[in-house]
Amino acid sequence: MKKLLLILTKNTTMKRLLLILLCLPMIFSCGEKKVEKGDENDHNRYHVSETNFSDRPEILLLKSNNKAVTGVVYDKHENGQLIFENSRKDGKADGLSRFWYENGQLQYEGNYKDGKEDGLLRVWYESGQLMAKSHAKLGKKISQECWDEEGKEIDCE
Repeated sequence: MKKLLLILTKNTTMKRLLLILLCLPMIFSCGEKKVEKGDENDHNRYHVSETNFSDRPEILLLKSNNKAVTGVVYDKHENGQLIFENSRKDGKADGLSRFWYENGQLQYEGNYKDGKEDGLLRVWYESGQLMAKSHAKLGKKISQECWDEEGKEIDCE
């Protein structure tokens, strides 16, 4: 994720996206939301308010029993659209992690293993245009491509 942040500092739009991504922990810690009835059916699906996300986001624990989260942690925008879904194993990011803009457009999608980026990672502009794509292996960047808002390939660094 740190290496992907370098991509996001390239231009003004990317800087705005970086600011949003960095502010998410503060947003989640501002208030707790009640878990919605339809979300309780999946026993391995937890609203962010059920976890210690604001205290230590790299290893999530359930507030109810202080055990490491294994399952999917999520949150929603006020309009009901998902903000993010993040797969966890033993409290660490493990599997698919996705973020959405308030309009429902996918913003970020990446794979993680044992808390580290692993596999394909992609970031989109709010318009739906792909902004960046990279591949990583256990936290180390292997390759990276970036595009401007019109779809023209640009330098990532």
